[in-house]
Amino acid sequence: MDDLTQMRREIDRIDRQIVALFEQRMAVTSQVGQYKSRRGLPVLDRGRERQLLAGKTALLDDPGLSADVTELFETILSISRRQQRRLVGRVQKADPA
Repeated sequence: MDDLTQMRREIDRIDRQIVALFEQRMAVTSQVGQYKSRRGLPVLDRGRERQLLAGKTALLDDPGLSADVTELFETILSISRRQQRRLVGRVQKADPA
């Protein structure tokens, strides 16, 4: 087995972990959406997102990846907001009030 095959296997192993963690994150995001819906809170909190992005880049050992980590989490946050908006829409339609 050559080095490239071994590296690809390692990437596949890491990707499986990323997928599992993404599913966990989305489950918690759903809970956040339910919480916000019950309390009439907006899905988007720009200040919170700015803090979150700054915190994620601060975790990096390689600051050269800052823009990439920001883009990664902007995408994750966008998916999370979309999930929460779908949830809020379902809750509002089901609420007879």
